[in-house]
Amino acid sequence: VWGAGAAVVAVGVGGTVLKTTNQGATWSRLTTNVATAINGVYGFSATDVWVVGSSATVLHTTDGGTTWTKVSFTDASSLYAVWGTGNDNLFIGTANGVYRTTDSGATWLLQGGAQITTYSLFGTGAADVWVFSGSSVYHNY
Repeated sequence: VWGAGAAVVAVGVGGTVLKTTNQGATWSRLTTNVATAINGVYGFSATDVWVVGSSATVLHTTDGGTTWTKVSFTDASSLYAVWGTGNDNLFIGTANGVYRTTDSGATWLLQGGAQITTYSLFGTGAADVWVFSGSSVYHNY
């Protein structure tokens, strides 16, 4: 689940992406055209949102979910989390570690450290990223 003001986006199985713009009074199912589980969501505004999921699924919308662009991803594993400070500084947590893009997803680079399954990501900037692996927490990974 991710939100900005009254807009909240929730993700789940079968390509499910739900959105509310009125703090949950009503929800709309957004069409993603994928059938895999969507595991993570993060956005930079109510219109600029990224979702990640199984089978290397990475989707990006810049119109609030009316249309989604499938973004090519390096690692074919399951993707669990997404976080960033902008489209030019985005991190994805996978079953094989943390990847980062600095060019809106055109290229993805595996970040240093042990290749760990990453279930959750958070930070305050590009040099301040927290990673949760299910049993350990890493900082500046």
